[in-house]
Amino acid sequence: MKGLFLYPGQGAQKPGMADAFHGNPQAWERLLIADEVLGFSLSALVTKGPADELTLTANAQPALLAVGMAFHDLWTSAGLEPVAAAGHSLGEYTALCAAGSFLYEDALHLVRVRGQAMQEAVPNGEGGMVALLGKGDVEALLGEASEDGCLVAANLNTPVQTVLSGDAQSIQRATSVAPSFGFRRAVPLSVSAPFHSPLMQPVAERMADALSGVEITPPQWPVASNATGGWHAQEPDEIRRCLVDQIVGAVQWVQNMETVATQPGDVWLDVGPGKVVAGMAPREDSRPKCHLEAPPLAVGFLE
Repeated sequence: MKGLFLYPGQGAQKPGMADAFHGNPQAWERLLIADEVLGFSLSALVTKGPADELTLTANAQPALLAVGMAFHDLWTSAGLEPVAAAGHSLGEYTALCAAGSFLYEDALHLVRVRGQAMQEAVPNGEGGMVALLGKGDVEALLGEASEDGCLVAANLNTPVQTVLSGDAQSIQRATSVAPSFGFRRAVPLSVSAPFHSPLMQPVAERMADALSGVEITPPQWPVASNATGGWHAQEPDEIRRCLVDQIVGAVQWVQNMETVATQPGDVWLDVGPGKVVAGMAPREDSRPKCHLEAPPLAVGFLE
């Protein structure tokens, strides 16, 4: 069976998210390798927590990559063949690693640097993100709420969900006036920084340097780019450029899903601890949207 593989980003982490791997040595080995590469017990953190330590950006990003790769192993060992992939924000690194563009050890180092840089870029409390639910006028809201601050559309998740990112005051204004621009709700997100905004420029510079020192090869199957909405190029330098652009630019997830949907997969798969990204696959697409539930391992269907 052929699958459209989707890898989640930050926010999907939770203690116990490795429960699916008990009794599966191949998947569990991913965590043990991460322990050795990173120099601390990531396996204990994803198994037992504590949640506040796991939620730290510097920990959550390598944790989700390691767990995502283990879920990838579970799906492929069950006979699912990836024909195309996309990853949401951090998940783009997992998608590229699974497709062979990065060595697993290099990918772990990259996302550890990415997480640390994001954690340090903006002091806690000075930036934020808010999810807009419903169909409203995003551009008009941005013009009204940004004033002299920084406020941008950061995640274009679905036709009825857009996430804004920016400085704290602009986020507060956007949250309060969103209903007057046609949005059903505005939900502030529990994040440590204004991801995918110009305020992340120092992170982009650090990642450009980190990516320049890592070997990248063409993906073994098509992988969508958050930065462009289309497929990643085969040229390593183009992959590097898109990953750097992704730091300060919007996640073009709606376009990613339209791109991936053109491929002849049988099912959409959430390759991670949950069902968020499969839930953001196109509703009008009739193919099953699946995730793994554990313990015990079982396939859950979103429709």
